[in-house]
Amino acid sequence: MSLASHTTKLICGIALLAASMVFFLIISPYMSAEFLETQLGNYLDYYDNNPLLVMVLYVLVSAILIGAALPVTGLFSLLAGALFGFQMGWAIGVVGSTIGATLVFLWSRYLFRDWLKNRFEEQFSIVNRNINDEGFYYLFSIRLIMIFPFFLTNLLSGLTSLKLSTYVIVTTIAQIIVLALWSYAGSTMANFGADIKILTLETFIILTLAGVAPLLIHRFLNWLKRKGKRST
Repeated sequence: MSLASHTTKLICGIALLAASMVFFLIISPYMSAEFLETQLGNYLDYYDNNPLLVMVLYVLVSAILIGAALPVTGLFSLLAGALFGFQMGWAIGVVGSTIGATLVFLWSRYLFRDWLKNRFEEQFSIVNRNINDEGFYYLFSIRLIMIFPFFLTNLLSGLTSLKLSTYVIVTTIAQIIVLALWSYAGSTMANFGADIKILTLETFIILTLAGVAPLLIHRFLNWLKRKGKRST
């Protein structure tokens, strides 16, 4: 592929990110837990009258906004729990966020990866070597620890050699765990008018341990395997 084609893709990618940022600035007053609380009664009334339509709209809108690399996953997970209840909201939230994350992964890979790979070939080879060895565990750990924002993880994952199938599987599993917390918080807000307290220190520690444990176990098993080969 020619350099001009790579540059054209890069320009399109930058334009898309810029448009997403501008759009987020416009809708940001409506993208907060406080706004959700004030409008929750209206949302619930509309859902009671049009349940199937609201479910379809929720998946489409959340997938589009998350797919535009906007930091709205947490809010939409709260909304899912508030509208649909804990279990249904949990399931629908996972579907919407996973579709959106996959969209980000695909356009990030298509628009940015070739250009960056041509200019940082050596660095890319090092990163991708590690991704090929432990990509599943790296991504799972990052998803659960939540040090990096969800949208940023989606963007960066698309720049690696991580397989799409692996990305979708890991993202789905991690979202099942993390979105359970957000959906539950949304359901309690709807049912009891409770304050939203989702990421406490205890929750953060539990998610961190859950995310890091598979990676550490994988490395330990690899170390035992290498040690066994040296001793034979």
